[in-house]
Amino acid sequence: MKKAVFLDRKERTNLGARTTCKAFMHILSQSSIEVTTCFDNDFALLTDRNLRYDQMANAFDESTNEAVLAMKKFLMEADYMILNGEGSLIFMTPDRQELNFHFAMIKWAKMCGCKTFYINSIASPGVTGNINHNKLSEFKEVLQFLDEFVVRDKLSCKFAKLNITNGGGHVVRYIPEALFEFSLSYPEVFSDTRKNATALSGDMFLPFPESSFDLGKIDLSRPYIAISGSSIFNKRMYGVSEDGHIEAYCILIRKLKEQGHNVLIVKTCQEKYLEAIAAKSDCALISPNNNFLLLSWILAHAEVFISGRFHPSIIASLGGTPCIMLTSNSHKSEAFYMYFDDCYKDAKVFPAPLDNKEDIETICKRVTYLVNKPYLRKKLSKKSRVLAKESKEEYIKLFQ
Repeated sequence: MKKAVFLDRKERTNLGARTTCKAFMHILSQSSIEVTTCFDNDFALLTDRNLRYDQMANAFDESTNEAVLAMKKFLMEADYMILNGEGSLIFMTPDRQELNFHFAMIKWAKMCGCKTFYINSIASPGVTGNINHNKLSEFKEVLQFLDEFVVRDKLSCKFAKLNITNGGGHVVRYIPEALFEFSLSYPEVFSDTRKNATALSGDMFLPFPESSFDLGKIDLSRPYIAISGSSIFNKRMYGVSEDGHIEAYCILIRKLKEQGHNVLIVKTCQEKYLEAIAAKSDCALISPNNNFLLLSWILAHAEVFISGRFHPSIIASLGGTPCIMLTSNSHKSEAFYMYFDDCYKDAKVFPAPLDNKEDIETICKRVTYLVNKPYLRKKLSKKSRVLAKESKEEYIKLFQ
């Protein structure tokens, strides 16, 4: 059995990070690969994060810190260093801070004799289509230390071929998002989901410490629409503040309720503004501090999921839940729809701030349309299983 050091983001509340890493653990175990240790982005705190990636790699290699020395030993004994790229490789300004660390780990692992895999990655320009060419040039340097570069969606593959590997002799592979594998590992969460949705009490989704004042607030006795947020709401990174758009989400929720819908707000990471929306709209809130399978169950049971979140939308789709996508910090939402291009008709990505009242009206109409298309759930779950099988088989083949 071969050994691997793996980037595992399980320590964060982000549902996408937690579930994707678990999907990879399933795939790696079936690939006869033993993960000997894991690390997260906070490992970068053990050195100066302001160093250039190659300087950071050298700093790790020369460090006398006990944790760094232990990681060096793991790397020197491992066959692979597998870095789960997820949504990090966005060439935007300002830089995504974790990229410098990812690049450093790739070079350091190669210095330690590992095969290096940067997999399941996005490759995207910034939210406005701008490209940070300095960071792009750095990654082109890093390619010389990479044995495999795998992207998770077709838009990323197109971007990478045009801007990263073009003419350089390097190859980018496309393998569907690894999270699709979840439908194979946990079929009980995603099969026949809506038939059993009313069998559970909403109080099961109250995180510790449970407040007595919250008992009975989460209503699963009737079908519901799930709403989450978007990664675009970050004033420092993207210039979009969530504070000015809370009212727009409250208007959307009010209109959905007027149509007779039960609405739940699902936090899939630390999105504080969703708490404000829930309080102002008198809407039940699902905490991200629930077990990852319970959160997945909620999304898989929804009638419709409205969100700018890539991985939670995939989780919803595994149960057949139709999604209405909002903009994100990159091309994630557009890439999501491309997985299901034979399922959705006239799919549109709506601006996440919901500044346009016409968009709110259109979303409400779209919800009515999707709720009344039960055959669509079967198509979505079937397509998800096809993508799961393809992702699992291609990754197992890659690791052979």
